[in-house]
Amino acid sequence: MIKLDQHNASYISVCKHYKHIYDTPQIKNNPVLMKEALKNIVIYLLLSPYDNEQQDLVHRLSEDKNLEQLPKY
Repeated sequence: MIKLDQHNASYISVCKHYKHIYDTPQIKNNPVLMKEALKNIVIYLLLSPYDNEQQDLVHRLSEDKNLEQLPKY
């Protein structure tokens, strides 16, 4: 699904797919995979067009404490 939405440039959908991956217990318990999934969420969220859904995801994601573990770009 991620590859298909990347091909269609549906970045908000790609972000949601990575969010579902990020929310799984296997990813949350592995710091390397957790950071990779969270990084992809942020990237695709920022690439998505501005609308209410994007802003809602930005506000919900900004409350995640794991964002502090990501390097600054």
